[in-house]
Amino acid sequence: MPMLEASIGRARVTSTVVYPSEAGYIRYMRSVSDSILGRLQQIINKVEAVTPEAILYALEPIEKNSQAHVPILTGALQRSFFKEVRESAQGPRVVIGYAKHGHPFYAAMQHERLDFRHAKGRRAKFLERAVHEEQRKFVARLTYFIQHNAGLKGNLYG
Repeated sequence: MPMLEASIGRARVTSTVVYPSEAGYIRYMRSVSDSILGRLQQIINKVEAVTPEAILYALEPIEKNSQAHVPILTGALQRSFFKEVRESAQGPRVVIGYAKHGHPFYAAMQHERLDFRHAKGRRAKFLERAVHEEQRKFVARLTYFIQHNAGLKGNLYG
């Protein structure tokens, strides 16, 4: 889990405090700082909790675009589409693609070969181009999902 730490200089309360209010002010500022850090950590925890689902939601336009352009002679390649959350040492990650476990075997060739002819509306680079064409929608949907599902919309400070 990501942890947050912040620092603005360093202050010590010593027995040689020049002004009587100085020690109280330093304690007050530490209290405020702890409160802010606590709230930011809560936000990080909320965002982290919804991140895989947010990414899956944000990927929908990319999925639709790629499905609309994937070569479809038999339909096997189109049906091989997948998106899933995988656990890793760095935390959950979302994977999107075609031909999981290498089936159908020709998926990479269909994606990469620009010299292949395809039916009208179908093309090579169907997933790569979908990512490029839909990246703004992806960011907007990701932001929307996190704001609304992590309880952050209009409530960042309280």
